Amino acid sequence: MPQAAATVTAGNASSGEASEVAHGDSFAALARGAALKAQEGAAHDGSRDLRSLSPSSEAPSSADDAEVVHNASELRRLLVTECGAAHSLSLRLPANASFDLGGEALVVRAGCNVTLEGDGAEGATLDAGNRSRVLVVERGAQAVLRRVHLVRGRADASSINGLGGCVLVGGGSASGAPRLSVEGGTIAECSAENGGGIYADGGVVELRGSTVVDCAAESTTGPALGGGLNVYQSRATLVDS
Repeated sequence: MPQAAATVTAGNASSGEASEVAHGDSFAALARGAALKAQEGAAHDGSRDLRSLSPSSEAPSSADDAEVVHNASELRRLLVTECGAAHSLSLRLPANASFDLGGEALVVRAGCNVTLEGDGAEGATLDAGNRSRVLVVERGAQAVLRRVHLVRGRADASSINGLGGCVLVGGGSASGAPRLSVEGGTIAECSAENGGGIYADGGVVELRGSTVVDCAAESTTGPALGGGLNVYQSRATLVDS
């Protein structure tokens, strides 16, 4: 008889103050449910400045003239052809847009320093349709997501390594800590063997005013760790998330 799937769903993590997780070996932080939205302009004295741990000294900032991207193919092309060590890339996604990733994760490669910003109060959605991860941030890369919602990502151990259902922060052969920052976004309905929402390996993860919900770690062959967030030799900062 086939072995039943071992499932770890995300727990609760909601706080008005910054919390930081640092782990030299491995740590599974489980997050589920609605989280408090960050108040605009609010100061968080407990939050540590992690810029020194990022691949570049400054995070890319959005601008009114940032290029507007209208579909997943265009977004994928820009990440490959326009994002590199020479300059940062800032892109805007139309309000309420939903991008079908077509079974292939978006990859932010080494040297790439990108900001994706969803327009309007509701932002935009990147939907993997349970056919792939949503996003990979490789070593030596940095991604800042503002009002961008990542949904229905899956990391199946039978086809990929089973790490990071929505986002894998790590991978690749370059040096430098990968960094992911999610501001005012949602990570939802994602699954993997380890890190149903996010798995970080040797990187930096920041969640600000964001929610991780309905994510799960699932395995039929062994332990399943970190329904919401699993960080390995990484640093995670949660603010109002």
